[in-house]
Amino acid sequence: MSDGQERAGVDLNSVGKCRNRRLLAVFVMLQLTILLVAGKNMDENRAKDVEELFRRRIEAPNKTHILDNIFKGYDNRVRPYYREKPIPVSLYAVIDSFHDFKEDQMEYKVELIMKENWKDPRLAYGNESWYVRLKEDMLKKIWYPDTMIENSRKLEVDEKTRTAYLFGDGTIFFSEWIKATLTSHMDFRNYPMDVQTLKLQLAAYSYDDSQVQYQWTKVLLREYDITEFRVEKKTLKMVSTSYITGTHTAAVAEFQIKRRIQHFIMGFYLPCIACTLASWLQFWMDPTAIGDRASLGITTVLTEIFLLEFSGQGMPKVSYMMAAEIYVIVSFVFIFLALLESAIVHKASLWPVLKQKKELDEENHGHVDEDQTPQIKKGQSKGIHKLVKLNSTRLPRVPEYDSSNYQQALTTPSADILRKVEDPEGTDPPENPSTSTDCHGTSNWAFR
Repeated sequence: MSDGQERAGVDLNSVGKCRNRRLLAVFVMLQLTILLVAGKNMDENRAKDVEELFRRRIEAPNKTHILDNIFKGYDNRVRPYYREKPIPVSLYAVIDSFHDFKEDQMEYKVELIMKENWKDPRLAYGNESWYVRLKEDMLKKIWYPDTMIENSRKLEVDEKTRTAYLFGDGTIFFSEWIKATLTSHMDFRNYPMDVQTLKLQLAAYSYDDSQVQYQWTKVLLREYDITEFRVEKKTLKMVSTSYITGTHTAAVAEFQIKRRIQHFIMGFYLPCIACTLASWLQFWMDPTAIGDRASLGITTVLTEIFLLEFSGQGMPKVSYMMAAEIYVIVSFVFIFLALLESAIVHKASLWPVLKQKKELDEENHGHVDEDQTPQIKKGQSKGIHKLVKLNSTRLPRVPEYDSSNYQQALTTPSADILRKVEDPEGTDPPENPSTSTDCHGTSNWAFR
C-alpha cells in the first residue's frame, strides 16, 4: 500500500470517529430532553391524578364501621411495603407568603400548607373514590413519614389543621398548616441590586432512600410580590446527600427573588448624587472664602459618612464589600478631592500676596540708613528718662524719655527740663496759663 493510500485510510478513520462522536452527542441530548419532558409530564400527571381523585371523592358509607375495623391488626410503627420496596411519597405545597426578611441573620419566615400523599394497602377498605376524614386522635393510629424542613430554624404546626383523607384503596392524603423560620445562604455583593434564592428543603428524618422516596407533585405560590422583593423564578428539584446511615434525597423548592430598587433610588442613590454635586459648588465660589468652602465640604463629607452607615444598616458583617458601599466610597473620594481642591486653591491665591510682601520686606531691609541709627555713647545709660519728643503740637504734649538718671529727673525742676525740649516743627508749645508747670502740682504733661 502506498503512502497516499495510507494517509487516505487514516483520514477516513478520523472522519468516521468524529461522525460517531457527533451521533453519540446528539443521542445523549435527545435522551436528556426526553427525560426532562417525561419528568415534567409525570409531575403534571401526578398533580392531575390528585385533583381527579378529589373531584371523584365520595364520603364512605358506614364510616363508624370502617373506623372500628380498619385498625384491627394494624401496626403504625411499621411502614407500608416493609422489606419489599421504598414507599413513594408525593409532596404538594401551597405557600401563602414569604415575609419578615432579616438579611443580617440570613433568615425569613414562610407560611404554607404542606400536603403529602402516599399509599398504605393495609388500610384499604373498599371503593377507591370513597374517603374517610381522620382528625386528632385518629391520626395517631396511622403511619406517616416524619417529613421535616431541613433548612428551618423554628417550626410551628397548628394541630387543629392536621387532617388526613383515607381513600378506599389505602391512599392517604395528609395536610397541615406550618409556620416556619427558614434560613438560606445569601450573597450581598450586588446589594441593593442583588438576586437571592429562597429554599424550602423537605426530607425524611429517620428514613433513607431505600425506605422512603420523595417526589414533587406541585408547588403553588399565592403571592409573587413581596415587600422588598419580587419572585422571578421557581425551580423544583431533588438533591441527594450521602451520610453514614445511607443516602437521603431531599425535595427542594427554590424561589429566585429580586430586590426592588425604587426605595433605594429615593433614599440612597439620589441623596448620594446630590451630596457629590453640592460639593462641586466650591469650584464656583470665591477662592478667598475659605470658611464657606470648608463648611460646605465638611457638611457633604459628614452626609456621605451617614449614607455609608445607612447602606450597611441591617446587613450581615460580611468579609466582602457590597456594591452600595463601593458606590458611597467612590462618592466620598470625589467629595474629599473637592475639599482638598479648596485648600489648594486658597493657598495658591495667597502666593502672589506673600511673594510681594516678601519682596517689599527685602527691599525695605536693604535701604536702611545706618547714619540715622542712633548711637549710644560709651557709659550712657539705656533707661527711659531722657526726654525725646512730644506727641502733639495742638495739646500739651507728652514728653518721652529715653535715658537719664532717675534721681536727676526727680530733682531737676520742670522748667529746666522744658527748655531742653526741641520742637519738631520749630515752634514752642502754646502757653496755657491755667496749667501749672510745677512738678508737684496738677499738670497735663505726662511722662512715658
